[in-house]
Amino acid sequence: MKQKYPGSTYLPAGQHSDVPPNGEVVHHWHQYPRETRAAILNEFLQRYKWAPGKEAQCLKLFECRALRQFAGLLCEEKRRVRAELASVQKAKETVGAHKSNRHMGLDEEDAREEPKDQQTGEKSEDENPLQWKPFPPAWMYPKWWERLCEHWAKEEVLMMSLQNRKNQFTAGRAHHTAGSRSIAMHRQLMVMENGGEQVSELEVFNKTHKLKGGAGESVSERAKQTVEGFKKRMEEAGDKQIDLHLAWAQEVGGRNRGRYYGLTDIIDKAKIDELSKSIPGSLSKRGQRQMFSQDQVQQMIDQALQGLNETWENKFKSLEQTLCGGPSLGVDPEVQEN
Repeated sequence: MKQKYPGSTYLPAGQHSDVPPNGEVVHHWHQYPRETRAAILNEFLQRYKWAPGKEAQCLKLFECRALRQFAGLLCEEKRRVRAELASVQKAKETVGAHKSNRHMGLDEEDAREEPKDQQTGEKSEDENPLQWKPFPPAWMYPKWWERLCEHWAKEEVLMMSLQNRKNQFTAGRAHHTAGSRSIAMHRQLMVMENGGEQVSELEVFNKTHKLKGGAGESVSERAKQTVEGFKKRMEEAGDKQIDLHLAWAQEVGGRNRGRYYGLTDIIDKAKIDELSKSIPGSLSKRGQRQMFSQDQVQQMIDQALQGLNETWENKFKSLEQTLCGGPSLGVDPEVQEN
């Protein structure tokens, strides 16, 4: 992505493109020139091959992954700039802190009295894209970066960004901390940081579902309960051989829309399906919902109605027997006397 970006510093001097005069720079995967996207695809196919008969599906998947990867690349640069601006601001505050301890103490006291919503209501410099211009990434020419910052500073783009952030939260809490990267990509990065040594599924889940890089509290009650339940399952198993993927599938209740909660693209679906067939009831505790055909549903409805009719018939017979001296229900009194 970086090497093929039109404004990349990795391109030879005669191949990089000048910033368009209208200010429209590439900020989306589909804005890459068609020949550039084709070149990236060709490089991909030199290392990998499509599954026979599924070329169209594979191409669609490649486009989705490329889109997400480029979006994640820009998001990573935004996080970098925010961190740099925050460091600069912190350094300024540290320099000015020794000037007046008395004033600083008063400011802290005022901050404690100020409502929290007012403390966070002001827009900081690190959230203003125009303040990001002096911090271009090493792989992009400054002019291209400046145009990107101007694009991100547009009102409609800021509104969309704010809405996307809100969509990542439910009741004030995030679903995960993975950002735009997939869970599988986070695992690959963790393996690289671990010197090539594999990391467990639980480590990946904690990294992407706990604050402070996996060292803080869980982002949701469900994430917390999932970890506790999974650990309990493993402790109860003891020395008994248990498949970790199957245990996770059982704990999270099977697949939801084709995905396993918390470990998408990591849990082996084919393996789980095979184990669930060889071990009856392996997903029955909190597993996938049982599916019925239309005929089976109609049969169950008929059986339920039949049982209901029999119940009411028995109640009416019981009521007839308890009536003292009265005619039986549904019987002509004259016929009964004869």
